[in-house]
Amino acid sequence: MKNLFLLFLSLLLSTALQAQLERIIHDEFDVDEISVLNLDLYGEYEIVPWAGNKILVETKIELYSATNAILNHFIEAGRYKIDLLGDVGEASMVSMDMERKPIRTKSGECSEYVSIRLFIPEDFNTTQKNMLSREIQITKSDTDNASEKQKD
Repeated sequence: MKNLFLLFLSLLLSTALQAQLERIIHDEFDVDEISVLNLDLYGEYEIVPWAGNKILVETKIELYSATNAILNHFIEAGRYKIDLLGDVGEASMVSMDMERKPIRTKSGECSEYVSIRLFIPEDFNTTQKNMLSREIQITKSDTDNASEKQKD
């Protein structure tokens, strides 16, 4: 009976050490004045059209053989950060860390799986592999504002 208990305890501890940490990070980007969007993201990503007018980025991180503190450290350090660079017209969505070195702990290398889903407004179309574009509707107030600026 004692041997059975020890076997159960060792299986429980080994399973706990190999536990999976999972975190989902959400980012939101306003793209009202962007007609061309270049994607320069680390790894694979999935584009999902949606009815919203902003881009929603969902980054799912799975980390094995690591602690919660390690995962928090890499999130805070910007390992999974995605940013939108650019202004009116054309912008680029980029991963801020394009070189993800393996995560090593004193017990060895951690397995890491990252998946990215981009919820893109449905009026964007894929023009090239890593480029999306759309027609921006110009309203009468936009043209009035532009003509006023030209007069000044």
